[in-house]
Amino acid sequence: MMGLSDKKALLLLKAIVFLHHDFTEDEMQLLNETAELHNAKDDLKWVINFVNEDTYTAYERTRLYLKKSLENEVSSQKVKCLFEVWQSTNQKGHITEMEAMSMIRLSRDLNVERDFIQLVRNK
Repeated sequence: MMGLSDKKALLLLKAIVFLHHDFTEDEMQLLNETAELHNAKDDLKWVINFVNEDTYTAYERTRLYLKKSLENEVSSQKVKCLFEVWQSTNQKGHITEMEAMSMIRLSRDLNVERDFIQLVRNK
């Protein structure tokens, strides 16, 4: 079961990776499905507002927010969230280089880069 900070972090991770090319209809649907699955509709509203506050600085603000909010989270949970984002990008049919590099950078921020890359390679 996901805690409140995990739900918000997962949605924020997905949103910030999807935002690289603006939100497509498919990406918004994936965000909505994730929010429904985790009973996190209010968290999704917060995430959308957070991103839309200033889309030009959203990625850097997200990096700072996630570093702080997930600093006490176990590594396996961080990797799990990042991998779910990876799977969602593939679910829409493709993953761009920008999205992949963004997730790798975020995994580095969260000190789980090696574990994340290893999981992606093994799946």
